[in-house]
Amino acid sequence: MAATIFGGQALYPCGARGKAGLRSFDRGMPEEVNRLVTDALSDYCFITSEAADGNLRREGVPEKRKYSLLVNVMIDTLFTSLMGRGFEVGYFP
Repeated sequence: MAATIFGGQALYPCGARGKAGLRSFDRGMPEEVNRLVTDALSDYCFITSEAADGNLRREGVPEKRKYSLLVNVMIDTLFTSLMGRGFEVGYFP
């Protein structure tokens, strides 16, 4: 967060934000404020869902800074953890 703010103020490239656009809509949570600031200042916003894309669109993040990922990091982590414990999991459309 501090590096993103410094880079934004100094006009340095601020890198990328994974899971951009994900929101809890609870500004009482410090992490929610961090998400908003980091997404606003990041040069590249990697999104994982249409909802995240819609949030960034409403917040005015230019299309040229948004990139789509074909994975959901949270779900992939869950599946990897379950498979490591011997559970069979699959991806559903």
